[in-house]
Amino acid sequence: MVGKIKKELEAAKARGEKQFFANVPCRKFGHNGNRFTASGQCVECDRLRYKTKSSVRIEQMKVWREANPEKMKAAMNRWKAENPDACRTLAFKRRDRVRSGGDGFTAQQVDALYLAQGKRCANCLKKITKYHADHIVPLALNGRHEIGNIQILCQPCNSRKHKKDPIRWANENGRLL
Repeated sequence: MVGKIKKELEAAKARGEKQFFANVPCRKFGHNGNRFTASGQCVECDRLRYKTKSSVRIEQMKVWREANPEKMKAAMNRWKAENPDACRTLAFKRRDRVRSGGDGFTAQQVDALYLAQGKRCANCLKKITKYHADHIVPLALNGRHEIGNIQILCQPCNSRKHKKDPIRWANENGRLL
């Protein structure tokens, strides 16, 4: 049996897979499922161990993070550089939880809004390639952080609007009398 596992393990490693199926029950609980290519361990046993020892693992990670702040900062900066859309979404959601409790939105919803606006600024109507997702009623004025309160603006219009009331902003742009 052990020879069969080793044979399947080597074949899976050669294919570059992370898991493989050996069709041999594990010794501990008799799971007949996938095994990890790196260690040959049963995936189900690993899940059980993680569930039963999760509070210990959480505490260990907390201690490690406190002991290695520079490594944590480097890892976070690396993640932020690789995931700018997720960072922006998380920042908006965090700010929204504090201020107004909206449902939030995703980068895909903003992209769909950009296309729905015809790739134009909602204020000056110029064609744009780089755009800003602007809160119609700013968060600073208790606007909600949800897709229904978002419009696509070009950078100059968004900078001029800043956190102005939408009525005041429309009046300044000659839309209201």
